[in-house]
Amino acid sequence: MGRVIFHIDRNNSFGSRYKKVKNCKRLLEESFNIFLLVRYIRTKVIQSFSISLFMQRILLVCLGNICRSPMAEGILAHLVKERGLIQSIELDSAGTGAYHIGSGPDKRALEVCLSNGITLQHQARQVKRIDFDAFDYILAMDAANYDALKTIAPHDQLYLMRSFDPSAVHDLDVPDPYYGGIEGFNEVYEMLYRAANGLLDHIQKK
Repeated sequence: MGRVIFHIDRNNSFGSRYKKVKNCKRLLEESFNIFLLVRYIRTKVIQSFSISLFMQRILLVCLGNICRSPMAEGILAHLVKERGLIQSIELDSAGTGAYHIGSGPDKRALEVCLSNGITLQHQARQVKRIDFDAFDYILAMDAANYDALKTIAPHDQLYLMRSFDPSAVHDLDVPDPYYGGIEGFNEVYEMLYRAANGLLDHIQKK
């Protein structure tokens, strides 16, 4: 009677199959981790795009960019924070003139705003042509600056700041307080505060 010989294929052994299963499990785990990472990145990209899509960019403009427009920017920043609109509104200010480029706000503007709980941090700059493409709203402090802006480039959202002040009827100018005393800055603050609230109401209704 002949002998029966059993041939053991090492490649099909239990140990080999266990390693294959373990490798498959590891590959599945890695694939799932990659899937989670891709989904996270996709979500963040969509969120970022959505914020950018609905962001409203506002430029405040006066003559020298050291009194009225930085005050308006500071007041708006304060109100934007109060209304929870930080992710929706971006602010900047500039001047039609080049008189004070690089300077900080007038000390009287700083004093009046600080007395109302608002800190101004701005360096004066001049309006550039690119601003007309970068900003959704451009707000001029008075008719002279409004006309000066129109000579630079057209913009379909160019307004006088006080056109959003409900108390302003005939005179829509925010007067330049530069050559007066602290009282003029207090009056300008009140005008800008009313106009800033009106502007935000307008934006939020859209």
